[in-house]
Amino acid sequence: MQAFPSAEVLGIASFATILVSLRGAMEPIVEKICAMPEFTVVALAGGSYDLVCEVWCRDNRHLLETLDAVRSMGGVGLVQSNTYLDIIKEDYLIG
Repeated sequence: MQAFPSAEVLGIASFATILVSLRGAMEPIVEKICAMPEFTVVALAGGSYDLVCEVWCRDNRHLLETLDAVRSMGGVGLVQSNTYLDIIKEDYLIG
C-alpha cells in the first residue's frame, strides 16, 4: 500500500495546467521548466502546444509568479493556463 500526502498537508492551494508553445530549440526550455519545483508533470505534446504541464503552487500569487517565470524564458511563445477550481478525483494507482 502506498500513501500519497494531501495537497493541504504540503501547503499547496493552487493547481493549474499550463500549455506552452515554443520557438526554436526545445531542450533548453524543457530543462529549465523541469528544474522548477512547481512543475509536477511536463509532457511533450502534439497539436497547438509543444508542452502540457501541471503545476502545484502555494497560492494564486505563487501561480502568477510561476507563469511569469515561464513567459520570461527566451524561446517561449504562447502560454495558456487553466486553473483547477476543485479536484474531484486524483488517483495514481493503476490496475
